[in-house]
Amino acid sequence: MKEHAEATKRIYDRLQGFLDSLDPKMKIIRGYEAENEIEIRAKRTSEVEKCPYCGEESRKVHSFYPKTFEDLPVQGKKVTIVLERRIFSCNNPECSQKRFSESIDFIEPKRKRTRRLEDHILRISVHMSSLSAEKVLKAEKIGISNTTVRRLIKKKNPDTRKPSSHRNR
Repeated sequence: MKEHAEATKRIYDRLQGFLDSLDPKMKIIRGYEAENEIEIRAKRTSEVEKCPYCGEESRKVHSFYPKTFEDLPVQGKKVTIVLERRIFSCNNPECSQKRFSESIDFIEPKRKRTRRLEDHILRISVHMSSLSAEKVLKAEKIGISNTTVRRLIKKKNPDTRKPSSHRNR
């Protein structure tokens, strides 16, 4: 029984270290590790957030919602993080927004992958076709389609032009 508790603590410590590399203010709530996958449930520990609209600080949490996203694989395992993201109430009566979500620096708004995962995908994709990149990334346990690879390249490099599918005659 003691060995199991020590093994569980080692896993949690390793997962916490992984979270710390993303954001030292995140704390693991629960972790699950399977043969091909790691899922981490986490929350941020900061007590105060600044309203992005007016700059007013707030401690009043209105509600929570789960924000699910992927990060770089670890030891050949897909990593999914479910963050209990807080929605704060803005205390400033002059502010145009009454509520705001806590800021997350390591992921773009409305995205489902961390910046470092997106950067990794782009580094791989630069050297090959999107079809080849999809195969390489799937072998690394990163679930992505070739269409999503192309879309990500376009978002990061808006000047990328789609090649013409027909020749000038």
